[in-house]
Amino acid sequence: MQQGDPKFNFEKLPNVDLNSIFERFPNAQKIYDKLKNSGAVVNLDPNGWVSVTNNTNRVISLGIKPIPKQVKEDWGIGNLDFLTEKSYILSHEGNHLVLWDTFQDKVKFPETVELLTLFSQIRKSGKGISKLGSYDFYKGTGTQHEEDLVEMLNLYSLNPDFLKGHLMYLSNLPDDDSSKFKLLKIPEIVRDHIFSKIETINKKYLNIQD
Repeated sequence: MQQGDPKFNFEKLPNVDLNSIFERFPNAQKIYDKLKNSGAVVNLDPNGWVSVTNNTNRVISLGIKPIPKQVKEDWGIGNLDFLTEKSYILSHEGNHLVLWDTFQDKVKFPETVELLTLFSQIRKSGKGISKLGSYDFYKGTGTQHEEDLVEMLNLYSLNPDFLKGHLMYLSNLPDDDSSKFKLLKIPEIVRDHIFSKIETINKKYLNIQD
């Protein structure tokens, strides 16, 4: 993947401050705090925009150069400013660890296994439920369904309304978007089911009692 965009003057961009990166996203902050308390480490990579998570070592590498404009458009985040972009990406990477943790505890989190199975079945159709999971980089990796689930967890973590909006978009998906982004139009019952399961995973992970 391309490392950085030469059209940006990186020195003039705001600093990425991990202490305040989630100040507008309190639920994502709770996830981040729990991950840190469990030993997760975030390293800032000043040389690129790509971010990766090592699940077993619990290390996130956050690329702090701007994501190229076309990639952001392909991921559906073209309207995000620089700092919001980094909040979104760090939350996404953190939710890779949430997926990892909850998959290890299948008794407590059967919803994770259920959604992974559902999203894997959906991907067999050649389409999925997230633009990120449909990105060319993930084709042929066997992980597209995992990216779909991480992205659903991410959207809920940032703001439950973000996930509601995305699922509503999928249930009213224009044909052009379905073809362009390899997305599957989902019926209302599936939309509501996905939201309910994601909400349950998030609340159980954070020990939130209704």
